[in-house]
Amino acid sequence: MKAQLANKTVKCRICSGDHFTSKCPYRDTMAPVGEPTGAADMDGIGGADGEPAAGGLGQGGSSYVPPHLRNKGAGAGTGDRMGGKYERDDLATLRVTNVSELAEEQDLRDMFERFGRVTRVFLAKDRDTGMAKGFAFISFQERTDAAKACEKMDGYGFKHLILRVEFAKKTT
Repeated sequence: MKAQLANKTVKCRICSGDHFTSKCPYRDTMAPVGEPTGAADMDGIGGADGEPAAGGLGQGGSSYVPPHLRNKGAGAGTGDRMGGKYERDDLATLRVTNVSELAEEQDLRDMFERFGRVTRVFLAKDRDTGMAKGFAFISFQERTDAAKACEKMDGYGFKHLILRVEFAKKTT
């Protein structure tokens, strides 16, 4: 290996000097050898009416376009969601309050699953202690099942506390 490297020398990509590129005294003022330099070579970049080319936000020749600038600003800032089968239906979600600290997600799932298919159970827990904070969200596949569960479970006694069940408010 040393024999192969014996006749090799270090060559800067910017000025072709005998030093590393990172140590080049001209690294901030010159482009690497063989690449265009200065504004004279940048005249061809951009649209015919002076706009930057697609993805051209500045002097660089990058083709990256930030998401908010894609499609010529159409729908900019709308926060498109991926959707799909994992999209949550907030209309079929119940907010359960006054939940015991001793409650577990599986307990809530078993209790509410008799009204219909439960798609999601979220029990808020304290990070340090791991105990429930006192509220949970139960999502059903069908809104009618959620309405039935809300009607029957509101006021239900669970682990020495009386549950308060209502439809969750839409998130903003």
